[in-house]
Amino acid sequence: MFAFLQEIPISFHHNQELIQNASPNGDEMLLDGKAPLPGQVIKLPNLARTFRELVANGKDGFYNGRIAHAIVDLIQSKGGVMELEDLAKHKSAFVEPISYTYGQDVTIYEV
Repeated sequence: MFAFLQEIPISFHHNQELIQNASPNGDEMLLDGKAPLPGQVIKLPNLARTFRELVANGKDGFYNGRIAHAIVDLIQSKGGVMELEDLAKHKSAFVEPISYTYGQDVTIYEV
């Protein structure tokens, strides 16, 4: 588990520019314009605001309102064609995932 956690910052550093240019607020995922190093603390107030909104409003807080507008605005700014109505009409379907247990020890799931 620790080896996996140590690999994350390496990937993060290699994708710094991609993260920065992904959206108008891509810099929010960086610390002083750079990927944080292991042990550095980074605050993500906009992400915290989003989580608070989701807690307060549930799925409607995601598929309608500020978060939906931000998603659609970003997608359209990158040439996409998503509209607010696309998110508002979304319906999730919970299905039983396909699974296979190998050697009675490891179960692999696919949705």
